Amino acid sequence: MKRYANNQEGYSLLLTIFAVTFISIIAVSILSFTSMTTSVSVNERDHQSSYYIAEAGLVEKRAELNAIAANAYQEVKAQYDALDPEEKAAFNFTSTFYSRVQSRVNEHLSFTKTVTYEEQQSVTPVSTTEVTQISTSPLTYEITSTGTIPGKNLPGQTKELSQQVQVQMNVNAETELVTIPGSGGETVKYLACYSVYATGDFYHNGKGLKGPIYADGNVYLNKNKTSIDGNVYAKGNVTLNGGEVDGDIYSEKRVYLQNKKSDVTGQVFENTSLAEVKNNCVNQAPALPSLDSAFPATNAPMPPDSDSIKNGILSVGTNQTLVLNQDIYLKEINIDNKVDLTFDLKGQNRRVFIDDLNLKNGNIKIKNPGKLELIVQDHFSVNGNGEINTNGNKDHVEIRYAGNKDLKFTGNTSLTANLHVKDANLDFKGNNSIGGDLFVYGAANITTSGNSDTADRLILAPKSDFFITGNGNVNGNLIVKDFNISGSGSTNPPKSDYGEWEGPSAGTPDQEIEIIRYADDGSFLKADELSEQ
Repeated sequence: MKRYANNQEGYSLLLTIFAVTFISIIAVSILSFTSMTTSVSVNERDHQSSYYIAEAGLVEKRAELNAIAANAYQEVKAQYDALDPEEKAAFNFTSTFYSRVQSRVNEHLSFTKTVTYEEQQSVTPVSTTEVTQISTSPLTYEITSTGTIPGKNLPGQTKELSQQVQVQMNVNAETELVTIPGSGGETVKYLACYSVYATGDFYHNGKGLKGPIYADGNVYLNKNKTSIDGNVYAKGNVTLNGGEVDGDIYSEKRVYLQNKKSDVTGQVFENTSLAEVKNNCVNQAPALPSLDSAFPATNAPMPPDSDSIKNGILSVGTNQTLVLNQDIYLKEINIDNKVDLTFDLKGQNRRVFIDDLNLKNGNIKIKNPGKLELIVQDHFSVNGNGEINTNGNKDHVEIRYAGNKDLKFTGNTSLTANLHVKDANLDFKGNNSIGGDLFVYGAANITTSGNSDTADRLILAPKSDFFITGNGNVNGNLIVKDFNISGSGSTNPPKSDYGEWEGPSAGTPDQEIEIIRYADDGSFLKADELSEQ
């Protein structure tokens, strides 16, 4: 019988070798794949990191540029806020802002900058930024940032980003109308030493008065014992009908001596241009301030009711002090007999707008000047022994009467103030006086009689006719249209500073101008989309 041996040992060995080989191949493949995957992951991570590092450098530079623009805005705003309204209206805020930004960028911005960041995964990221100005109008910059992740065992990763940013002044701004007061009321000095300057004709029917006299029209001395102590200047004719001139006569036309008692102690010059006559006095009347500046419309609040003020009516029955912390408006002021109303100005300039001012035998005084302007819109009554500011300086009080009812001063009234009258006629009677300058703007009649003393330095009423009757006196320089004197009245040069006095400039009216109020802050950059290289 034939037997076969059961021997499988060689086959098992072969299978074992094959299995080991297969597993080894699989293991090597897995290791290779794992290594490749790890490398890809690291590369991808570094790629993303370089992007973020580039972005960080760009954002930092953009923030720096924005801060410079914001600071430039604050500088320009501070400069603008310190200006007067007229200067603000002429100030080009926007142009100054852009110019200031460009200047500050050039002074303070680092145009190329490298920043090293905290070490990560054993490598140190780096960003390099560069700023380039690409336009001035509009003001535009380009920021380029390169982020770098150095490689440890592999090549490093680099990413470049760029972005254009435009400087813009995006702030809230509001337009506002501001009223600029006119310049009327400013004083200038005039070298004008005439006791009377008539823009029309001069009529002398009284006794003696002091000169010199100047007339744009004719001069008439109409009766015996009429005299002028001083020179006479006239663009028209000069006619003496018994009067005397103790001085010279200059006429651009003719001089007539029509009475044998007429006399001239000096020389007579006919057909002589006054412009060629040596004369220190001004040959042209100064201008009045503008009406708008001299008589401003009511623009102050009415004070609240108190013990003495009810519904805008101030009634003063006992001595009272009213502190003026601001300009105020009152419908009426009524001051009883022998009662004082004192305005405490606290060293400030204040305006009191009044519809009706009734000063009977009471007094208005001021304390702690400042300057007080009493602007009377409709009615002004002064009589009896009424007084205004007799305890002070006339330059501390301005009275401005805008009404058209006749203004009559009777009794022993006294004003130590400058008086401005818009249209009304004036009548000075009794023993009253104005211890200041008088300005009349309209074509009025001004009459002084009795023993009144009118003005101290200047009466400027170039459109008004002036009449002196009785014993009325005028002290200072008198500038009127037609001048008429009769009775025993007289004119006298200023008590001081003879030959020179202060008068108002022509002035300018109030003006409304438009200014802009800028907000305290805003945004100042407009950025385009990021561009990746």
